[in-house]
Amino acid sequence: MPAELISPLDAARRQRKTKIFHQNYLNGAWKALRQNPIVLLDKYYNLANERKNYLSATYKRVQKFTRMLHARSPIYNAVHRRCSNPEVLERFHLTNIYRIQYQTRRNMLSILRNIRDLRAQNDTVGLRKLVSKVMGDYNVLKTRRVKPWQMNFMNEVYNHLALSLCENFRMPTYRVSPYDNDAMCRLLGVLLWKPAEPQSIVFGNRATYAYEDADTAFEEAKVFRRTINGLSKRLHFARLPMERSYLLHELADIHLSHNHLVQCLDYATRSVEEAARSANIKIWEFLATMLQVKVHAILGKYERLADVLNNAYRLAMDLKATNLCTFIEFCRMLNMDSITLRKISIVMANKRRQKISSRSSYNTLSPETPDADVGVNAVNVA
Repeated sequence: MPAELISPLDAARRQRKTKIFHQNYLNGAWKALRQNPIVLLDKYYNLANERKNYLSATYKRVQKFTRMLHARSPIYNAVHRRCSNPEVLERFHLTNIYRIQYQTRRNMLSILRNIRDLRAQNDTVGLRKLVSKVMGDYNVLKTRRVKPWQMNFMNEVYNHLALSLCENFRMPTYRVSPYDNDAMCRLLGVLLWKPAEPQSIVFGNRATYAYEDADTAFEEAKVFRRTINGLSKRLHFARLPMERSYLLHELADIHLSHNHLVQCLDYATRSVEEAARSANIKIWEFLATMLQVKVHAILGKYERLADVLNNAYRLAMDLKATNLCTFIEFCRMLNMDSITLRKISIVMANKRRQKISSRSSYNTLSPETPDADVGVNAVNVA
């Protein structure tokens, strides 16, 4: 039976309800007692598993009776019996809500301050990690009652990240030549993937053995799967077009970093379609389009790259970003030069092939001529 997929907010609510249940009935003692190393003594005796099973069975028995008590007299009924005045209860509730709102506002201002500092330091990697942690672990647990300014906060966070990513597309400080096959990739900041060197295994030498769980590639694969699963889960519960476009962009970028070009192009196309639903998030549409540009540059599809660059130039014009327009125009010129050189090389290769074929046909006919001359000379001598 597949596990139930619940949102982070529902998971936090269930965890909070369980905590309140233990605080009211068991006071957390039985729950903490099951993992208490002083009680288990797992490092000194071999009976730790028996103690653990006994404590778990006792805990389930006590929990069953506490649930029976809760069914007869729920927690909220006990609260009402302790304080029968509804006005006092409402005042306590509002006071708690206002306190949480105030602390949440202070936390949000601190987060925005850290984001601005990271952007001023041009630390794009740190900024992406902070945004992923804040929006994936903290923001999803806040409701509109606690944080009425949630939309404004999300817009500001995602806009800061998008502007920081756009600042990476700048004019190069070195000379760019269309004769270099990797010029477009280096201009876009794409690291070309190189296959790993084969490892030789010597029988009897354990140092050369490749264990699945001890290799750095295995750890990287675990981190990759964990990141993909986390982003996919967030995408399942995301509803805003900007947030969905951001998540699809992150998925495409992670696949690009692992040289999964087909998956990257698929997620980038979905991000463009998601961003096109709203007219206010053209910057994420531009960033997703630039991911498509990187994929086509790696694959060497110059004609398709020209079309995608035209779309990126149109989006840069809509954003009124002169630096981006200049950079995209430079990429278009470099791509046109590459297309021209490719056509010239094809023409030269065809001419070279025709010349080689004509030489080969001439060489096949030339040996017959000396034999004919020898026959004529023989007749003259006779």
